[in-house]
Amino acid sequence: ISAIVFGKKELTLKAKAQGEVVQIKSDEGEIVKARSVIAQLDNRRVKIDLDAAQVELRIAQSDFESSKRLGRYISKDDLALKEGAYLKKKSAVASKDLDLANTQIIAPIDGIVTKKYLDEGETVSIGEKIFDLVQLDELILAANVPTTEIDKFKKDASVDVKVDEIKGKVFK
Repeated sequence: ISAIVFGKKELTLKAKAQGEVVQIKSDEGEIVKARSVIAQLDNRRVKIDLDAAQVELRIAQSDFESSKRLGRYISKDDLALKEGAYLKKKSAVASKDLDLANTQIIAPIDGIVTKKYLDEGETVSIGEKIFDLVQLDELILAANVPTTEIDKFKKDASVDVKVDEIKGKVFK
């Protein structure tokens, strides 16, 4: 009997960063684990920017802490400016950390890759599709059962289902 199998939970992973795809770790038909890196974008520029932001943060932090030690010899306004500069640099580092994390494409669920939109060497833009995933925990089967065979099926009976794209796996 031919049938269509689809997941109750299907999702499309989209790029959160722009860049060249330097590594694809999963292909169509492969099962992936949640929180596993399934693709990597070029992160060299982001690492350089993060290193620079961390240096600027250390300088701003040192300047702020030195100013705090001056106590009554520095105005409250000047101290507030130093603190603001420090907090701004701290925020810049957090932003660069997020940019770096976004160069990794991470599977949010256990599932199977049903579609791969890009290959290594291609450039991706923010919001562009990278993978489609289907969670395998709960699948929906839509089968075309001939009326001559319908009496062979009982309500709530289990059936073995084999999917061509998922070799070696039998679903109940």
